[in-house]
Amino acid sequence: MRNFELKTLWEDRRAPDITPKQREQLQHLATRYYIRWVALSPGLFIRDEANAAAADHALNDRLPRSLELAHDLGAEIMIIFSFRQTAGVPEAWVVEQLHKVAEAAQGSGLTLVVEPLAGTYCDSGAALSRIVRAVNHPDLRVNWDPGNVARAGYRAFPDEYAHVRDLVRYVHLKNYASATGQWAIFDRGDIDLPGQLRTLQVDGYNGYLCIETHTRYNKDEGGLAPIAASKANHEVLRRWLEEIAA
Repeated sequence: MRNFELKTLWEDRRAPDITPKQREQLQHLATRYYIRWVALSPGLFIRDEANAAAADHALNDRLPRSLELAHDLGAEIMIIFSFRQTAGVPEAWVVEQLHKVAEAAQGSGLTLVVEPLAGTYCDSGAALSRIVRAVNHPDLRVNWDPGNVARAGYRAFPDEYAHVRDLVRYVHLKNYASATGQWAIFDRGDIDLPGQLRTLQVDGYNGYLCIETHTRYNKDEGGLAPIAASKANHEVLRRWLEEIAA
């Protein structure tokens, strides 16, 4: 694996809230191990209620710092979210704010991708489709995360994916077991990830597949540590991709 997404460092600092020394370390790691920081996830709007103060802070502070870090690291993709669902605030307001963000990032060389997440305005494929299409900006697309959609209570594949199949520019991979409410290794959860991968290929997707290590968030003692989970998922993913290519 040579391509990585940057989200948090040592579990306590989410990009771009890192020190100059940590930024140097990231650049050193890239040089020493021949890796690339292809995506940045600064958590824009991930926990924010839909209000003007949160939108203005993101637009005037967090977004500029994130764009600057992405440029320094050579990232191609920036993952954003869509505000927590807030009583009395319609989707149209969210569309307006996401359009402002896309306009502010235009010319940066980045593609912004909206990630679905339970409790946000974009919690399903259908909601993602409505909002991203309403924004109607060439630099705003979808980070397809079937695990998050499944956890939100939807049938991620094939049902919800059908709404966004022409909008996907980045993919998060993890599985989810609804019976236990836990994240799962790729081949142990509810989602038909091999079917998802085959359909992505049919649809012409040729972007990144990001392995997420969310099993470490499970509350029982069976959750694998991040490196062990990544290795297990990588082996499963490699086998599936070889079977698809055969």
